[in-house]
Amino acid sequence: MIPILDAFAEAGSSGFFSSPENQEKYQLGRLSQKPSSTQWAPIARQFEAEITFSTIFFSWCRHSSDSSILDKLASEGNIKPDVLATLRHLGTVAVRRPAEEFPFTRRIQRKVIMHVGPTNSGKTHHALRALAAAKTGVYAGPLRLLAHEIWERLNLDSRPSTNSKYARATNMITGEEKKVVEHYAGLLSCTVEMLSSRMEYDVGVIDEIQMIGDPQRGFAWTSAVLGLSARELHLCGEASAIPIVQSLLQETGDDLEIRQYERLTPLLVEEESLGGDLSKVQKGDCVIAFSRTSIFALKTEIEKKSGLKCAVVYGKLPPEIRSEQAALFNDPDSGFDVIIGSDAIGMGLNLKIRRIIFSAVTKGDGASSSKIPLSISQTKQIAGRAGRYGHSIDPSNSCGYVTTLHPKDLPFVKDALSHPSTPTLSHAYVGPTVESMEA
Repeated sequence: MIPILDAFAEAGSSGFFSSPENQEKYQLGRLSQKPSSTQWAPIARQFEAEITFSTIFFSWCRHSSDSSILDKLASEGNIKPDVLATLRHLGTVAVRRPAEEFPFTRRIQRKVIMHVGPTNSGKTHHALRALAAAKTGVYAGPLRLLAHEIWERLNLDSRPSTNSKYARATNMITGEEKKVVEHYAGLLSCTVEMLSSRMEYDVGVIDEIQMIGDPQRGFAWTSAVLGLSARELHLCGEASAIPIVQSLLQETGDDLEIRQYERLTPLLVEEESLGGDLSKVQKGDCVIAFSRTSIFALKTEIEKKSGLKCAVVYGKLPPEIRSEQAALFNDPDSGFDVIIGSDAIGMGLNLKIRRIIFSAVTKGDGASSSKIPLSISQTKQIAGRAGRYGHSIDPSNSCGYVTTLHPKDLPFVKDALSHPSTPTLSHAYVGPTVESMEA
């Protein structure tokens, strides 16, 4: 630890923390604050000073661009890489007031609007209309497929032939690709992890806000809620996220308005499953599977047993191919009457699905070969894609239907969809920001 502490001391003596930018970044004003208790002022002041200096130290370690000397020390063998990794992890989890990590955003007073409701309730539609009407703005979603769909929708609206009042040129950036329509385009569509708190917007839209409770990726939504510099911030998703967002915004002092939505079309669970018989798959069906292998195996079997051609959609499919597959399924004259997809379909992709068929109700946990049941939220998200308002293959019947491939899974789906609401999220996750990871 001595080389690490020496490097930290050297940063302090070199004047690194003296610049106005770093004074604000590391919240050095805390050093001048007086303790609230006058009786125990000397002890309290020492105690608070120890906490504050420790917080600054761990924060410095966490910002790899500021503490790059530690990476050099590790490469030279002067400190162990696992010690450095642990310190940076502690710097992330030891943040006492996460809102303070975004001083640029704290300069503005934001209006936050939560659009909450079930799938097919129009909540994201209203938020996107506010985005399209803004001079500058950003949309952030959980999937590159969804970021691509929003990018495509906004840019299609911008074609001269559409005459749309929501016509806006929009750029896109995800972890895997970047599309520049106009260098100075006012709007951006991206994945949540690609958001930057250093950009200021008139309007921001954060989709699937309930992902804030996801153990692997939730930190990105927490950072977005606390750090996105948008004067008007729209959060779209499930009502289960309301309490945790309210708690986070108590730290920022931003205004919060909650708008509740109801589903626009009925959603019915069928009385019987397919009984394992893929010949019962019909035009307009969407069969859900949770691995690429399962998706293509089902495609082969369905085409063989039903005579219906199948399009496919899954998370790692390139966006352009995904768009082609979705267009084939949505076109009644294409000959592709069935679509097979992963749970990516539950994340807002607009498809003319009449019926959702779950081929399974468990999925891999991502860390081992074990399977875990779908959550109530996941089940509702996926099932809700059936009978989407304005996206029905049969205009005379916009009702959505849900069933399962196997009889044993139908009670699970019925039980999940019978719940009036999804469980309230108890906590959010914190983690490194884009800026803190920049070298």
